Amino acid sequence: MVAQVLFTLANQLSETAYQNVQQARFIYERQQVEKMLIEMKDKAEAANKSKSEFLANMSHEIRTPLNGVLGMLHLLKETSPTSEQRHLLDAAMTSAKRLTRLLSDILDLSKVEAGKLQLVDSRFSISSLRDSILDLFQFPARENHNELDFPLPQELPETLVGDETRLRQILFNLVGNAVKFTQSGRVSIEVDALARRPDSRVQILFTVRDTGIGITDEQLQLIFEPFVQADGSHTRRFQGAGLGLPIVRKLVQLMDGELAIDNTEGSGTTAYLSLPFGIAHEDIADIPKLDMRNQPDGRKFRVLIAEDDQVSMLYGKKTLQRLGHEVSTASNGKEALQRLAEKDFDLVLMDIQMPVMNGMEAAAAIRTSEEIGSNARIPIIAMTAYAMTGDKESFLSAGMNGYIAKPMEASELQAALAKVMSASN
Repeated sequence: MVAQVLFTLANQLSETAYQNVQQARFIYERQQVEKMLIEMKDKAEAANKSKSEFLANMSHEIRTPLNGVLGMLHLLKETSPTSEQRHLLDAAMTSAKRLTRLLSDILDLSKVEAGKLQLVDSRFSISSLRDSILDLFQFPARENHNELDFPLPQELPETLVGDETRLRQILFNLVGNAVKFTQSGRVSIEVDALARRPDSRVQILFTVRDTGIGITDEQLQLIFEPFVQADGSHTRRFQGAGLGLPIVRKLVQLMDGELAIDNTEGSGTTAYLSLPFGIAHEDIADIPKLDMRNQPDGRKFRVLIAEDDQVSMLYGKKTLQRLGHEVSTASNGKEALQRLAEKDFDLVLMDIQMPVMNGMEAAAAIRTSEEIGSNARIPIIAMTAYAMTGDKESFLSAGMNGYIAKPMEASELQAALAKVMSASN
């Protein structure tokens, strides 16, 4: 009897020991898995950080010479060229702008895939959006012998609230494809306001219609994948990297919209883009053009440009001087502080990446300096080749009043200066 009891206890103890061993093994294995997952997560975050830093540096290194190229082309175009020279300048500027859009597409695709792309809502004018599209695509449309049309219905709200930059990017890709794949035909853009949504926003429908070569059902299944093109042969007639439509699709999803393509055979292609926007109830005046008639009391601005790239400095200086302004220059942040201590200015255009003292450091020094007097409150516009998500916010938090990304056009520079100076008066 005693032996049986002892045998039973031994079995129970053995079973308990076995269970404890199994539990300990399970805990150990789970800890190892958790450790491995943490290590993988750390490696992924480090890789993403390296990727972001690489893209930011590439953005800067490519945008800086692009800004110089476009700037010099703009200045050359204002020297009364012949009709043939103007034609060649337009072609060169179109190529430079296409390279700029390709750079933006690569950066944006990476940001969307990493979940880093953020929407920024602001008030914008539909008529200004229309003008920018017509300005950009009139020349390539003429080159392809196309008619380009973008009427605006009177009942459409003039001012909407949404991410204008991303809307432009979507429409630039859709209209650009329509113009590129249409020869001796017609490209039309239509916009209509649909029914109000329960969240008080309005659904806007953009229709981009062309009479071009169209697209097959098989191609339609592929063109929204990165780096895939409708014509993938070595003899393809149309340029492009195959990034535009994949980014369009991702941006439309991010903006809570819908995109549909009608590829009815023999009738070209029609893209239907539906996006929700807020309605600005206040009347928002257009940003004034920066010319002498619109300056307070007709006076000229005294502008300080802090820029280490000599070509970009020359472009900014020449452009502002053509507008009648007085311009001084500095090649780094330390020199900018010295100029501000020596003379009163109305505005500073501040590059971000400079030797000796960068733009962020210079802006912080200006805001806290007691040696430069009233210049410590001077409006500062960041003028930079950095264009990654969050850059604008970091520049504004450093004490700057505005932001303009390189490569920049004269109209963008005008608008940025006018906006900042209007807000400071």
